[in-house]
This record gives sequence, C-alpha cells and structure tokens, in this order.
Amino acid sequence: MKSLKKPEITKIIMSILYGLTIIALFMKVLYFFPIEGPYAVSTVNILINKQHMTDFLGYFLLQTSDAMIVRFMILIPFLLSVGALACIWRMEHRITIYVTRVASSISALIYIVALLYLTALSSKAAEDGILESFEKATKTFEIGFWLVIISHVLIIVFPLILDRMFDSVRDTNLDGSSPAMTPGVNKPKTEETHIKPGGLIGICGTYNGSKIELAVNEQIMIGRDSAECNLVIVAPKVSRKHCLIQYLGKEGYKITDFSSNGTFRNTDERLAKQIPVVVPAGTMISLGNQENVFRLV
Repeated sequence: MKSLKKPEITKIIMSILYGLTIIALFMKVLYFFPIEGPYAVSTVNILINKQHMTDFLGYFLLQTSDAMIVRFMILIPFLLSVGALACIWRMEHRITIYVTRVASSISALIYIVALLYLTALSSKAAEDGILESFEKATKTFEIGFWLVIISHVLIIVFPLILDRMFDSVRDTNLDGSSPAMTPGVNKPKTEETHIKPGGLIGICGTYNGSKIELAVNEQIMIGRDSAECNLVIVAPKVSRKHCLIQYLGKEGYKITDFSSNGTFRNTDERLAKQIPVVVPAGTMISLGNQENVFRLV
C-alpha cells in the first residue's frame, strides 16, 4: 500500500477543513432576539429571503442601503473558501500553502471586521455603549461565528504544525547560492564500508562547484519542489520532481527520469522517462538543458 506523503496529507486535511468551513459559512445560524420573541435563521435565508434581510437590518438598527454591505460580508468569505478549495489539488504544495493562507486570512479578517462594523453601527443608531452593542452582536452570531474563525486559523497554522511533525529535509536556497551538502533519503544500513562514497559535483548552474556525497545505495531526488526533493533547483527547465539518482557502489549509478524536459547523459543522450538506467561514474548529467549539469564521481 502506497504511503501518503506530506503534501498529500496537507491537501487532504486542508480540503476537509475548507469543506467544513464552507458548510459553516453557508449554513451558520444567526440568532435574533426581537421583542416578539427569539428565532434563528441561516445565512442562506438572509441572502435569499427579503424579509429575513429586513429583520436582520432592523435588529441592528441598520438602513436598507446597508443590505449590500451585509451581502458582501457573507458572500466574499464563502467565495474565497470555495475558490481556495478548488485550487488545492491543482497547484504545487508550496503555492497551495500561500494561496490558502491568503484566502483564509482575508476571510477571517472580513468576519472580524463584520462583527466590529455591526457593533459600531448598532451602537451609533441605538446610542448605546460599545460594550452593549458588541454583546448584542456576539449574542447574535453565537458559536457559529467563532467556529468559522477557528477553522480559518487552523487552515493557516496547520502546515506549520505538519512541518514539525515530519522530520523532512527542506532546501530553500532560491537565490542560486551553493548550499552545503544536502543529505539524501532512504539511506539503508550497509556493511560495504570498504567501498568509497560516491556523489555529484556541480559543473554549472545552481550547485556549481558543490559536491553532494552519497553512500552506497543512498538515493537523492532532484527537482523544484522542496517538499518532495532533497536537492532543490529552481530553474525553468527543471521539473517539480525531475530525476532520482541512486549510488550503487562499484556498479555505478541508477538514474530514473520523471521530468517533462528530460534528463540527459553526457549532454546529448536523453534518458527514457520513468525507466531506471545504470550509468558508470564519470557520467555527465544535464537537467532539461545545459544550465544545470552534474558529474557523477
């Protein structure tokens, strides 16, 4: 059974959180306490039922012209959440995190502003104190308001929590500098200590002059996605997961290409995609073009 990786777990849990948030935004019950007796309506009813909108405005002593602002405060967080949910599975992991954080931050901010806005207008219209009007607004929103805020906060901070749970190596050198040796993955214990380590030497590109050592049977994934790869290269011709290189010891290296623009042996021979190929030490490996080249040593 294939184990889920961190980006997949992140997207699954964030999808669930956004699904619950959308339900809460659209079905959240608002409680009214007019003179004739309390009753509850959902945000859907306020949007589609003119009488409920009138009751909402009247309860907070607002004008009819404020109806558009109320609709804005209800619809925008909902549309942002739907848009973010639709994008989660269509974007790279890092971009997904940025987009969902921005969408959730804006939604939460709008909801907080809505609460303060209703408090201020109600206080002004009724000539009540700010505290009395704030209590009136929070009593109306009840627990539904705070559940929406909490769900947005969870969406924002969840990736940070997951990062701490996964002890993964992240290389974020996006400025083209040559970092220190990056550890590989899947490094099994071996008794072949008499075989000297292999590795890659950067000939040109992001890792020009750098040496990345590999022990026997150690493998390293190269590509743009820092959540998936051990050696991160941000370049136009480098794929999110470009290629996997494993050091076999005396047998040389096993290379598996996963890219769109190709992995080339000795600058001109393109390797077949997703078919492992064994090459000897000394082979030159190019990623997509001649901008990022390594020599296997």
